[in-house]
This record gives sequence, C-alpha cells and structure tokens, in this order.
Amino acid sequence: MNPPNQKPIYKVSSSFLTQYQGCSKRIQREVVERLESNSGVTSIEQLFGSALHSFREHYVRFDYFKAMDHAIGMFNQGMSNIYSIADKKAFLNEEYLRSVCNTYAALAPNRTEIDGLSVCFNGNDNTPLVEEYFSIPVIETSEFELHLSGKIDAIGIIGRHLVIEDIKTTSQSRTEMFFERFKYSPQMRIYAYVIDKLTEVLGEESPIGELRLKNKDFAVSIHACFLSKTKTTFERSNLITYSKEETTEFASILEKQLLKIASQIQDGAYAK
Repeated sequence: MNPPNQKPIYKVSSSFLTQYQGCSKRIQREVVERLESNSGVTSIEQLFGSALHSFREHYVRFDYFKAMDHAIGMFNQGMSNIYSIADKKAFLNEEYLRSVCNTYAALAPNRTEIDGLSVCFNGNDNTPLVEEYFSIPVIETSEFELHLSGKIDAIGIIGRHLVIEDIKTTSQSRTEMFFERFKYSPQMRIYAYVIDKLTEVLGEESPIGELRLKNKDFAVSIHACFLSKTKTTFERSNLITYSKEETTEFASILEKQLLKIASQIQDGAYAK
C-alpha cells in the first residue's frame, strides 16, 4: 500500500519485460493489480534451481547448516506443486540436492570467495551483496511512477571488473553452447542497464552505485550448475562485457518499451 496522497508505484521486472510481449492483460494483472504471475514454479527443474539459489544465499549470508535446512525445506514444500516428473529427471531429488549443495560449498569454503568471484559487501551494514533487491524509478507521470525492479543473484569482483553474477541450472552438457546464448540475452543487458541507472539515480547512496563509481570496468558472469546423474559440475562463463555503443543502443530500446507500458497504464489500455 502507498501512503495517502502518494502516487502509486508500478513495478516491472526483467522477466516481465522479456515475456509480456505487449499483452495488456498481463500489464493489468501483474503490474496494475500486482497479482502473481501464473507462470510460477511448476517443473522439477525450476524447483531445483530455486532451492539451489536459496542454499547459496543463506550459505553466504549465514552458515552451511541454515542454508541446507532452508534449501531442503523449500524443495520438499515445492514438491507438492509438481504433478509429474519425467523418468530422465527423476534423479533431481532431495538426496541429489544435498549433493549439489555440498559441491557448491566445497567451491567456497570461506563462503564469499566463489569459484573466482569475491562477493562485495554493503558498506553500511557489512552484509554480502547476494540476492540484492532493487527498485529504480524510470518513468514518472502526474498519476504514478514506473519502476524497474528485481533481484541480482550476486555482486562481486573478478580481476579488475565489478561483476553481476547470475546463477543458472541446466541439464545441457555442452558448456560452450550453453554460455554462448547469454551474450545477447536481454536479461544480461538489463543487468548492465540497472547498474548504470542505479549509479545515475542514487550514486554513492546505493551500495551498488558506490561500487560502480569505484570500478570503471563492469561485466556480467554466468555461474552455471550442469546437472547430471553421473557428474555434476559448476562452471563459470567468460566475462560478458558491453561497449558504450551497445549499452546506449539497448537503453534506448528498453526505455521505449517502458514508455509503452507507462502509456498503456496511463490510457487505461489494460482495461479495454
């Protein structure tokens, strides 16, 4: 709820932007009415990935035991929404989740040095920047504000680069082919836009903006868990970087899309 006399704030996420395809009904449901998307966790692969995300967040923030308890609890609770599991995915069970979490923990024995990435910390409260929520004002009208919002899996340093890390799980076995598609992924480009926008709007008032001002080189990295019945591995992609021209071009495309959404809300197109 917004305080009295304050304009409503409508929020769109990167996943919404890549999926809504101009659908006015989705704008009404997920942005204006703020209802949950129907496309929740309905597959064993999605559930497994969510549980692994939970383990990583709690492992870095707290400790191994709290992380494992939270991940296993999430997984078992989510199983009630999974109606069928293909035979070839049957190995994605609680025992296998424990094994994968242990493999991850072995990569990061001190919890904040993860397979080449040094996790950054919030300078205000010294908390690690994992599962970091953001909500950035991008458009303001006389009636409402439109924010770009979401979560960043982790923010850290690799070499001289400030890096946004995105965790993925996949059953695909060809690592190079899997990583290749993310270079031009809208999600990765939105992350780059978010970093620039946070720095522009909030500067050093934002932990991310403060880090960006101190680190001229910026990149995105995919940290992928390749799931297999025989051998599970974690691999990191090469750093994904964008030129100033690429960043400017994408920002123009994204902002046109956001303006279109704002216009649909303003005109009440979603109600037609």
